[in-house]
Amino acid sequence: MRPCLHCGQPVAPEKTVCPHCGTAMPTVWPPPPDAAPPSVPPVRLLTGRRGGDIALGIVVGVLSPVVWQFVSLLFPVHGDLLVLYGLFFFVALGGYLWARPRYPVFARSLGWIYMTGVALVLGAVALCFVALSTMYQHH
Repeated sequence: MRPCLHCGQPVAPEKTVCPHCGTAMPTVWPPPPDAAPPSVPPVRLLTGRRGGDIALGIVVGVLSPVVWQFVSLLFPVHGDLLVLYGLFFFVALGGYLWARPRYPVFARSLGWIYMTGVALVLGAVALCFVALSTMYQHH
């Protein structure tokens, strides 16, 4: 005798339907387990912990412009300062693109910090334009 999967009552092995509740009995006993969900491939972590990679991305994202500013003070570029900041943009973008397939958690937090920085810079530029336009409207 084997138990019914629905009501738990004993059912003879030759029966295909439970006589108590009418549930169809599996032909293979014990019934095969449900298929396990597909496993997610493990994510490579730079620090070994997810939180560590997020914190490292935030620290690198915040400190990289500061370090770049110190480098620009040590080795001044004669000419347009925008060239130096443009170079920083491409170095930061290259670092992000390098880290993205290798360490996605670190790259995601780094990307969020960089995008926040870009939004702040664009907001500051917009405020400067608004201030200039109001200054020239009064004269």
